[in-house]
Amino acid sequence: MEYIIGGYILIVIIISIIKKVNAYDAFIEGVKDGTKTVVNMFSNLLGFVFVVKCIESCGIIEDLGNLVNPHIFVQGIIRPLSASSSMAIMISTFETYGVDSPIAILSTLIHTTIDTSFYIIVLYFSSCNIKDYRYSLLMSIIIIIIAYIVIGITYILLF
Repeated sequence: MEYIIGGYILIVIIISIIKKVNAYDAFIEGVKDGTKTVVNMFSNLLGFVFVVKCIESCGIIEDLGNLVNPHIFVQGIIRPLSASSSMAIMISTFETYGVDSPIAILSTLIHTTIDTSFYIIVLYFSSCNIKDYRYSLLMSIIIIIIAYIVIGITYILLF
């Protein structure tokens, strides 16, 4: 396993010799393009993380979570925004209720069924300078609603 990176570098050098390409200059050009992409994405990612942290820390989610299980409610709100936050909530649910409990299974369904649609739209569309994303946003909301309905039906049928 430790020879994979060295082997890859060797293959790149051999191909660059065969094609008569300056591998170092091509590498530096790729690093410059990658740096531009990271710089373009950073402000959008920072803004997104700020919004997620504001939602988590304001307390409204916990207040509304009194209607249903707080873990499930918070995970249902956070999942379209952040996969890592959803994973942390799912692990917390596992630790609190056990992995075979109905709440843990519902948490797993939420985490594995719903995509981070808002994250994708905010980060990737803005980093590629795509301004017209209204249909993507509309479709992602429709798909999220359908996924919640399917999760609810599945949960009712299982338990």
